[in-house]
Amino acid sequence: SSGINAEYGGYKGEVAPTDESPLQGVFVAAWPHLSNALLTCANSVNNIERICRCIRYCLRSVGKRCPDILAPLAEKLIQLYSIKAHSCVLYLSSVLVDEFSGDPRLEEGLLGLFSAMGPKTFEIL
Repeated sequence: SSGINAEYGGYKGEVAPTDESPLQGVFVAAWPHLSNALLTCANSVNNIERICRCIRYCLRSVGKRCPDILAPLAEKLIQLYSIKAHSCVLYLSSVLVDEFSGDPRLEEGLLGLFSAMGPKTFEIL
């Protein structure tokens, strides 16, 4: 994931909200691998932080152009958080809100994400 982090982390290009991001295709192609890695590496803090960072860079670069990723990503984050409550998963969830809030079609999914994570988070606190 460090190669993708380097690619996405250094990307500063501005793209009109209606245009496709140059990195959108890379994110869509990488998603199945990132998704699998989230659960495979659930017990490795360092790996999960890197994977979440990579997904965060992807989300920040493609933004609302990839709404179809919200449901599978939210589901994967809920699964991961139930296995191991990594703080980077909460941070990545907040990035989802930053990127996808304001779209009424996606509000239910975002609320479901935080409803699922809330009890465990409050238990930890």
